[in-house]
Amino acid sequence: MKLRSTIFLLLALALGLSAGYLQQNNPFAKRAGAIVRSGDFNLIQARVNSQVVLYSTGTCPYCRSAKEFLTRRGVAYAELPVDISIDARREAKSLGAVQVPFLLIGSDSIEGYDEGKMLALLNKQRML
Repeated sequence: MKLRSTIFLLLALALGLSAGYLQQNNPFAKRAGAIVRSGDFNLIQARVNSQVVLYSTGTCPYCRSAKEFLTRRGVAYAELPVDISIDARREAKSLGAVQVPFLLIGSDSIEGYDEGKMLALLNKQRML
């Protein structure tokens, strides 16, 4: 499996594909499921005036999917781009995020993209 991943990365690099694309589209990479944690995010949510906060990057297809998911359900959210804002990046890291999308939904966070888990958190927080 490691050999396949290495070959895939070398081929993709030879074709000039970006690291973000590689990270999201490597068919040999094992992906952990979305991680849900509880926490107190009141100060952040008050600062951005939204109970749903999305830390994202412009090249992440899962971030685009998360935005579309929230929009389809009529959920207002504040987006903090970690690839543009060093403050957003530091904040997300301080909350324990190592990947995007990273969402704060009320008193819970979810790292990674999982529609079922996001829907459950939105229902739990009575946002739908």
